[in-house]
Amino acid sequence: NANIAALEACPGDDCDADAVYTVTSDFNFENLVSTCGQGGTITVNYVVADDCGNEATISATLTLEDTTPPDLTICTEVIDETMECNGADNEAIATDWNNANIAALEACPGDDCDADAVYTVTSDFNFENLVSTCGQGGTITVNYVVADDCGNEATISATLTLEDTTPPDVTACDVTDQTLNCDGENNEEIANQWNAANIAALEACAFDGCDADLTGQVTSDYNFSNLTSVPGMGGMLDVEYTITDECGNETVVYAMLTLENNSVAGNDISLCVTDEFEAQVYNLFDLLSGYYDDSGTWELISGDAEIIDGHYFDPLSIELNGDNASSEFTFSYTENNSACPTYVEATIEVHNRCFVLNCSEDNVEISVAVTPNGDQYNEYFEVTGVELCGYTIDVQIYNRWGALIFEKKDYQNDWNGSSHKNSIGGAGTLPSGTYYYIVIVRDSGIKPINGYIYLGTK
Repeated sequence: NANIAALEACPGDDCDADAVYTVTSDFNFENLVSTCGQGGTITVNYVVADDCGNEATISATLTLEDTTPPDLTICTEVIDETMECNGADNEAIATDWNNANIAALEACPGDDCDADAVYTVTSDFNFENLVSTCGQGGTITVNYVVADDCGNEATISATLTLEDTTPPDVTACDVTDQTLNCDGENNEEIANQWNAANIAALEACAFDGCDADLTGQVTSDYNFSNLTSVPGMGGMLDVEYTITDECGNETVVYAMLTLENNSVAGNDISLCVTDEFEAQVYNLFDLLSGYYDDSGTWELISGDAEIIDGHYFDPLSIELNGDNASSEFTFSYTENNSACPTYVEATIEVHNRCFVLNCSEDNVEISVAVTPNGDQYNEYFEVTGVELCGYTIDVQIYNRWGALIFEKKDYQNDWNGSSHKNSIGGAGTLPSGTYYYIVIVRDSGIKPINGYIYLGTK
């Protein structure tokens, strides 16, 4: 229309100074020759006639071109993002993030010259460009180029941050409270080894998705001087362990070490009293077995009786009414002067169910060696010789350090060298060597029998 208006006004005619020009054109927008997007070119022919019908022609070409890049301001999904570090999966996480950005940029731009544009998106993503921060975390910035159908380009950048906010996982760790046998001057070394073992265990068992190796990253507030003395025990020590990953995330674990004197045991006994004896004083130290310091104190904690000269008991002083009568008295022994304090209890039953059996200590036969190798000889620790008397046998086994490694009431001759879970070294088969036993023949009048047994497990 602008061209027609111009052609109606601009011509010159020597024969018609005030001519009115008639302009016609073959304009049809459908003749637009597409180039890219919605742009293209169209050529229009114009015919200009004066009042006498004389005609002149002129042509003009219109080019509609797209020089405007895509509008990315509406692409709100492509932004900086922070995700949790996940170690070996970090590259896959970053790759998925980059692919999601590309897919978003292929769909989200605006272009005034191309309503149905197919956008070409390229990125310089390379996971090796990750800038490490801590652990296996870091940041990576990716530049994206978005091109429309006419090759106009727009750029946008986004940064992915892989951060570690998760403390080490210790659910697979078995660092728990433990009770060990007191060993006097070696107590500090025992505690040192326990603490070192806990640190090594936590370094090995703790898991952190963003820190593959926690070696050297476990600390403790262990100090043997913090050992709290407990009457009748070596003491108790609380220790706090802190597992810290490279990003400073912490997990705290607590464990308590208890040192107690397991080398001393109190043995319950039964004493028969008759009017035939004028005195039958019993030394309370005979209730103890194992290694002990005799500088401690005996106390009566149940029953009505008297302790004579600090450690004697006279069962004849107990009044029993009727036949088959009995009374029980529980004594405690406490010693806190040695490096391994002691607290034990033992009960004496005083009764008048007295009868004579043809069994004595001389009849008791006890194994001197146990070799559990499957040859059917010396397979078990056996206490025999008094079966016909109907006595109940109790057995305790100690190692050379005085630690109780086996105990059984009503023993059935079935121990073959195994230890219980609380012994030093844990549950399992004990090493070969010499061990100390205590055999109690209940209600027999026989004093506890002790001695040594050789165990051959190899």
